[in-house]
Amino acid sequence: MVTVPEAFCSISYGKARQKSLKFIRLKESMPYEEVIKDLSSHLKKLTDTIPEDELYNRK
Repeated sequence: MVTVPEAFCSISYGKARQKSLKFIRLKESMPYEEVIKDLSSHLKKLTDTIPEDELYNRK
């Protein structure tokens, strides 16, 4: 799953974790074509967690 900060709330993040999804965390949104062009680099940073401070928090 390609994600950017605040793309997941704690509920959706929990459901993704239950399904054992892995995440490619980007600092900001970018076109699909750019992600694919540098996919091998992004895959090296594949993770199964998202830091809590990157989750969407309704204020």
